[in-house]
Amino acid sequence: MGPTHQGLAIPYNGLSHKLCSHIKNLWDLMHKITLVTSTAKCHCMYMYTPLHFANLALQNL
Repeated sequence: MGPTHQGLAIPYNGLSHKLCSHIKNLWDLMHKITLVTSTAKCHCMYMYTPLHFANLALQNL
């Protein structure tokens, strides 16, 4: 499965596979972006929570 972020340690039982994949893709993208600077990474740790990604995913389904 590869490394996962502790922020994504939430139960996926109630979510569809498509939604889970969408959230993971969003998180992977954000993770790559936040690697640019540690400041951005710290900021995103607080701002981009799993719930935030879930909301984004639902808007883009």
